Amino acid sequence: MTKNSFTHLMTMSERSPSRRRFPSIRHWTLCGLLLTAVGFLAISPHSEAQEGPKETFQIMPLSVAMSPVVDSATGAVRLNRTRNEIRGSVHVTELNPNSAFTLWAAVFNRPEGCTTNPAGPVHCSAADFSPVPNPARSSAFNIGAFVTGVDGTANVSFNISSGVPPEGAFVLWGQGGLFDNGVRPGFDAGNGFGAEVHVVIRAHGPIIPAAIAAQLSQLNGGCPPNMCGNIQVAPFPSVNP
Repeated sequence: MTKNSFTHLMTMSERSPSRRRFPSIRHWTLCGLLLTAVGFLAISPHSEAQEGPKETFQIMPLSVAMSPVVDSATGAVRLNRTRNEIRGSVHVTELNPNSAFTLWAAVFNRPEGCTTNPAGPVHCSAADFSPVPNPARSSAFNIGAFVTGVDGTANVSFNISSGVPPEGAFVLWGQGGLFDNGVRPGFDAGNGFGAEVHVVIRAHGPIIPAAIAAQLSQLNGGCPPNMCGNIQVAPFPSVNP
């Protein structure tokens, strides 16, 4: 066979149908990548829908709490929730100047167990702390404090992690607290969206240098001689998806 004949046979072989029936490795790799991408497009939205939101945001205005202490204030509370953490910030003005205040969280792990207002978006109130056993799994505890200057303005942040409050935090309602209703204080693990949370500002009167630590940590720190009382509250309904 001549050289030209051999070259002709090779050319014919390259053009033959049997050669074209076997895709290259590059072709199969490209197909595989395309199929994987389509699979992710089909699965990802479904998976995200099943898992629910990773974080939610709420904001509520502060309203006057039932208290003998008068402190005209205007403000709001912002709340960011994940399954195991609740972060918030309080922004308030027109408080009494040069005074001490504490922040408290009332947590109702099962708001559907509250009897105060079962038909409304906010189901619970202080009346749902006392039953034993407690169907709302409710507790109340200190989450922070602040002092005002001459302008009566405050901007303060707080953080609540799932589980019991930090060691040393004042517990008002819950196991080991001032009033023990049998409920472990705090919000249950994984229940950051499901709990109803009320943020309360409590006044402790003008700053007393000798009693400032108690004024910023205790239920009645500085009282007497001052008068203590809850002055503002922001209730947050659950956002359970």
